[in-house]
Amino acid sequence: MTKQEKVEKQVFSIWWQKMLQHRENRLAERMCLALRGVEQRKLMRAELHHQHTVLLRALQAWVTYQGRVQSILQEVAAKESQHNRQLLR
Repeated sequence: MTKQEKVEKQVFSIWWQKMLQHRENRLAERMCLALRGVEQRKLMRAELHHQHTVLLRALQAWVTYQGRVQSILQEVAAKESQHNRQLLR
């Protein structure tokens, strides 16, 4: 093997190693991006669940509040009716 062939073989070997390393790096980068995408989807799902839970609790509190308001209004109306009956006697 001539000196020129040895140099060419070394250059090719170095180039081949760099190309393989580049492919490994690209694959690792793609995997990281894919994992980030999965993590982002999980985080979005968790955030939507949290928002849904907060909204549900707010609606439940509003329904409870409205029930109490109705109860108070009925009580006031009953007392007003009783008061009017006493005035009419």
